[in-house]
Amino acid sequence: MNTYTTNLSAFDYELEQDESLIRFPGDDEEITVLGMKKTLPVAIYREHDEDGKYRGEHFYLVAPTVAKELSNHMRKVTFHACYSKDEGPLIIAQKNNTPRNRNAWNTSLARILDTESGKYFKISRSRQGSCYTSMGIPEFSVDEDDIVSPEFSDFEGKLWESLSDKVIDSIDHPIVRKLLKK
Repeated sequence: MNTYTTNLSAFDYELEQDESLIRFPGDDEEITVLGMKKTLPVAIYREHDEDGKYRGEHFYLVAPTVAKELSNHMRKVTFHACYSKDEGPLIIAQKNNTPRNRNAWNTSLARILDTESGKYFKISRSRQGSCYTSMGIPEFSVDEDDIVSPEFSDFEGKLWESLSDKVIDSIDHPIVRKLLKK
């Protein structure tokens, strides 16, 4: 079995291992956007099961020494600090549109995350419109001071922790081989 050790010295910040907070909310999950966000260039790996069914996306920080090799797989992603009524803190990754990768899914998610701050809502997937929609929950109003828990008060720190095991710092990284089909 091959093991791979990540060299974090390619980056100028310290990381601690933590369970990733980066995920997409469930259909019935009530969330709010906290207004904190960070845009980073990352490599995106789309995971599929053995039958070819889409299973999700994984976002990887890429060291500058490898970025040129992965330029066709790099994309700017905006990570938004959010809070779920049931699950607590989460970070939603929103892929930014590019001239080559522009679609209604990315545009609609960006619109929702930029306009729904400070109130609870649900995100759903509209297959007919190939986009995301939001449904507000009018009986709840949110004061940001009430929902930022101590464990999520350092958004950037939690973002780095969530990405700490997703760092590509060598052309020999297993995800590089998958992306480049080597």
